[in-house]
Amino acid sequence: MILEYFRKRVLEYKKIGIAYVSTAKPLTDEQKKAVAGKLLETTGYVDFQMHYSVDESLIGGMVIRIGDRVVDSSIKHKNRRTFQKSDEDSVIGISDRLV
Repeated sequence: MILEYFRKRVLEYKKIGIAYVSTAKPLTDEQKKAVAGKLLETTGYVDFQMHYSVDESLIGGMVIRIGDRVVDSSIKHKNRRTFQKSDEDSVIGISDRLV
């Protein structure tokens, strides 16, 4: 546990991020390079330790976690947001008619 703490501090000091990328299907090497390149362009890190995994429940898109930050561009997440919005709209519509 202590060793892991110091390992993470050393990586932070060297500006090396740890990224966890989940996709619905395995990425090709070219796609992995593109993801890593985009992360380097959009963060303050100079390098990344990349960890890739497959989660078929995502349907499409990807989820990227770096530290406590998460970017979820998966179809699963977008569907969930759409259904939540639809539910909110129907509740608002009902309450408007009751007033």
